[in-house]
Amino acid sequence: MCPLRYLAWMSLPLFVGGSRSHSYDFRNSSLNGMGLWTLLEGILLLANALAILNEDRFLAPRGWSFSEVSGNGQTKSLKGQFIGIIYATQYLRVPLIVLNAIIIVVKLISG
Repeated sequence: MCPLRYLAWMSLPLFVGGSRSHSYDFRNSSLNGMGLWTLLEGILLLANALAILNEDRFLAPRGWSFSEVSGNGQTKSLKGQFIGIIYATQYLRVPLIVLNAIIIVVKLISG
């Protein structure tokens, strides 16, 4: 259950004259559950999203192809740096596949 919904549900008996019999433990909240492992999983998911972008279908029609940025000398701009990250993740697809397999195995073992 969402923590905000749970707090709203717990405060309902106070408004109708009842008493609440449960207390909410914030230490076990899902909001506090982000650690280093979750951050690494999020970075891996972002790298997967960047690796599957197709240049012909998605990037080139929007002006995000590597040839346009390198031809104009805009490789140092923020747009050029982001396009470089996209191409780096597309170049390193095999290590991404290996990392995904490792994450899947660890998730299967740890639950």
